[in-house]
Amino acid sequence: MRKLPHVSNSDDGLMQIKQDYLTFIAQANKSLGYNPYLKGILFALIMDGELLTQEQLMELTGYSRSMVSETLAGLTDMNSQYPVSELRIPGKKKKFYKSTISFVQYIRILAISNIQASETSYDFIDKILPRLEALISHSSGDVKKDIIHVKDLFLFLKSTNKSVQAIMSFLDDHLNSILETGKMPDISPYLDKATDTREM
Repeated sequence: MRKLPHVSNSDDGLMQIKQDYLTFIAQANKSLGYNPYLKGILFALIMDGELLTQEQLMELTGYSRSMVSETLAGLTDMNSQYPVSELRIPGKKKKFYKSTISFVQYIRILAISNIQASETSYDFIDKILPRLEALISHSSGDVKKDIIHVKDLFLFLKSTNKSVQAIMSFLDDHLNSILETGKMPDISPYLDKATDTREM
């Protein structure tokens, strides 16, 4: 990814802000183990919201022509998790691209995929907890303390997952309203449900 040039006028200033943001998105996703080029191109399309050419995406992201072309091929594939449309405009030789999902939809897809990826491990915790309880009832001294420590760790992981799921439920119910009004509804009922010990 190239170093972004300094610009001065207002139009170029907005372009600079977009470029800086897309560079940040790419670097952040790379540090998390995601494909930085895919997320850079995707966010460029989502942020602009209009039809963009390959050359415009190159300008926004600083990626090479081959990298943009390769990334668009993946995003326009029918099996893409984040589908992008490839379009032709009468009288224009160039291809145009547009994201078929909004930022809100992207957040939902990402949240759901992350939760689904962790569900198996948390189901496993539910199977482990009774075994730990059985060990605690037959142990004493330092051994019992160690088992209780492990049990508390698993309970903490489970409660954390429930809190994340509660926040995702809250966003699923209210994100459109938050973005439209700028007002944050009360999230406490969702968190109260997540911390209800009867469900643990």
